[in-house]
Amino acid sequence: MSDNTHLETDAGIVYDRLRLREAITLLLDKLYGKSRSDRVRTAIKNLPKPPRLYYAMEALNEIVVIARQDPFLAIRIVDEADKRREGEIARLEKALATGNATAEERRKEVLRQNAAKYRKRVNDAIAAREKYLGRRMTSEERKSYTQELQRTWKLALEQRVKESPGTNRHAVQKAYADELNDRMRKKAEH
Repeated sequence: MSDNTHLETDAGIVYDRLRLREAITLLLDKLYGKSRSDRVRTAIKNLPKPPRLYYAMEALNEIVVIARQDPFLAIRIVDEADKRREGEIARLEKALATGNATAEERRKEVLRQNAAKYRKRVNDAIAAREKYLGRRMTSEERKSYTQELQRTWKLALEQRVKESPGTNRHAVQKAYADELNDRMRKKAEH
């Protein structure tokens, strides 16, 4: 083919090179790559049924296009992406453990840990609220309660920062977050 974005291999497989590159990038993602690989494997297994890979995952359909022509090649592509992703995750974990991670990698890891702690705190607060109510909250109630918690926590943090002149805001924020995490965990356990 003369189109630059399409390539025909020796085996006669036709695919869009740019979309395949996007698909592989999606599979290499550290957070969602494994679940995306599983979705592609399921789509390949269910051929000729059309795959259900929409929106952000739409580029993964290119691997399914290859699978229609050569399923073994498509599985090999997914396996290679999985291997690369796992290797990168192992490299990053080792670098973080030994202190050889770049500043950007350390920053992303701290953000990931803080986000996980925040989600756990909110889930614990919701669990405690549901115990208090004696029933499960609806999704609308959860959303409203979460917004109420966020406002309350933000106001309390601002008050603590004002009460701690000369103290680094980050230090006050970290101490307050740790205190909140412990308090919400204890509430959820009781």
